[in-house]
Amino acid sequence: MLIAHVSPRTMGKTTNAAFLAHAMHERGYSMIGYDADHSGQLTKWDAKAKFPFPVLGAASETFHMNVPKTLPPDTVGMIDCGHAEDHVGVTTSVLRCADLAILNSSPSTADLYRIRDLPMRKIVDDIAPLRMDSKPPEVWVLLNRCPTQPNSKAVPDARKWFAKRNWNVFTTTVPFLQQYSQAIPFPVQAAGSHLDQLVTEMKDRGLIP
Repeated sequence: MLIAHVSPRTMGKTTNAAFLAHAMHERGYSMIGYDADHSGQLTKWDAKAKFPFPVLGAASETFHMNVPKTLPPDTVGMIDCGHAEDHVGVTTSVLRCADLAILNSSPSTADLYRIRDLPMRKIVDDIAPLRMDSKPPEVWVLLNRCPTQPNSKAVPDARKWFAKRNWNVFTTTVPFLQQYSQAIPFPVQAAGSHLDQLVTEMKDRGLIP
């Protein structure tokens, strides 16, 4: 199974990919990380933190040709894609073979408009004819870097924005906390994190085994 983290610009894809991969590893899943970002942030993080699973460089427009056939059976590949607007070729190649795409987005108006204006929906839908099943990959939105103030309307407003455009949105959100900074902590502590909660939601929704 291949799970791809995608989005325009920087919206926390690398952080979420690393934490989610660790959380799944801690739940007993066999994991491989794929760094499909030319900046190599996931690879650099692994070099410092020594992840408990391999991280392989895979920033290539031939990702769909090379990676799926090398993924061991019963293993989940967690893919960190680069910025979709700058590396659409790599993103497209990843989406050609991904079983699940997680669209990372903050609930800010600016980031919602970036998803609209890219347009991210068109990238997802246009990939359908190139996939084996001729259908676009299943995509779920993960709201990330969410404000922690109890009276903030950012998250509910973002949910309405995505729902109006027929995007699936996870109930789990990732707040804007120091815990989810790449610099802190090393190594990743996934147990009890919001990405650990996401694993439970993904299982409940039948998105992962």
